[in-house]
Amino acid sequence: MNNKPDAVTPDGNFVNFMMAIIAAPVVLAWIGLSIFLVVMAFRDESVVTDIESYKSVLLIVGSPALVIIYKVLEMWTTQENAKIENVRKSTFENGDEELEIEITDKPRFRRKQQKEE
Repeated sequence: MNNKPDAVTPDGNFVNFMMAIIAAPVVLAWIGLSIFLVVMAFRDESVVTDIESYKSVLLIVGSPALVIIYKVLEMWTTQENAKIENVRKSTFENGDEELEIEITDKPRFRRKQQKEE
């Protein structure tokens, strides 16, 4: 039985768990294999001659890794656009209220100053 409440709901617990268990290791393995191949190609000439087998493994691991990276960037872009939209909405909402306050308060303030003089 699951001890976490609502682990599969949209609150993100399940998605975060799956990203940590599956997505992150796939991307890290792909990056690690890529770096390994580049370093080994400079050190050992046999790696360059037998590049087809290494390239196949790199493509097998790289296909899901690229999809994962694309989806993460897409999700990040969506979140950033939502933040920007919220800031824009709150700016215009607060700006309208402040504008109304300034418009209504300034004539009164000016009248009070004129009466005092």
